[in-house]
Amino acid sequence: EIAQFSNLSACILFIPALHLSQCYQQIIQIIMQEYKRNAALVRLYDAFSAATTLPKLVEICHQVMQNPVWFLDRTFHIISYSCPGKRRILFPEILKRKAEHLDHNPVIMNANENFPTRHLLAPIYEDGIPGGYLLVFEKDNLFSDAIDMNYAAKICNALESYKNSELLSYRSSPMEQFILNILSGNLTNSAAITQQFQNLSF
Repeated sequence: EIAQFSNLSACILFIPALHLSQCYQQIIQIIMQEYKRNAALVRLYDAFSAATTLPKLVEICHQVMQNPVWFLDRTFHIISYSCPGKRRILFPEILKRKAEHLDHNPVIMNANENFPTRHLLAPIYEDGIPGGYLLVFEKDNLFSDAIDMNYAAKICNALESYKNSELLSYRSSPMEQFILNILSGNLTNSAAITQQFQNLSF
């Protein structure tokens, strides 16, 4: 039972003495998790002052979000990711349609036939237009919707203000995009792969 005071930033929690220890442990876990997430956010800010690589940045973002993170370019292709796997995560046309309704804010979407878990998509702006996207999958921990959207917004704002960020200035070469498409499982047709080999003289 919770008693709240409308004019104060506080609440009083009444629980049976039998459950006090369990409740205390849960509160400690929540506080520690928030501490870890905020500490990771500070590390992200600190990383901007050093020559930090994209894989390291996305790894720190994973720590902030407590779930696997992907950086996508403005056309929804993979730039970097924190949790490699065989799952095909990119459906550019679907993501593009979803991104049209973001209105500058992160959004959490339910699982569907293309995305087997709930996922969060957030735009990273560059001079007022989306220069890339943050994609997070609900895999390691369940989303606390408002809290996770808030952390995603903080990450995107940080990356947006980081003017020298590789993420926002990223322009992959045809060779890099070819390799990323193979690694992500986006390109699996043998004839198309052979043709790309010839085109790139690879």
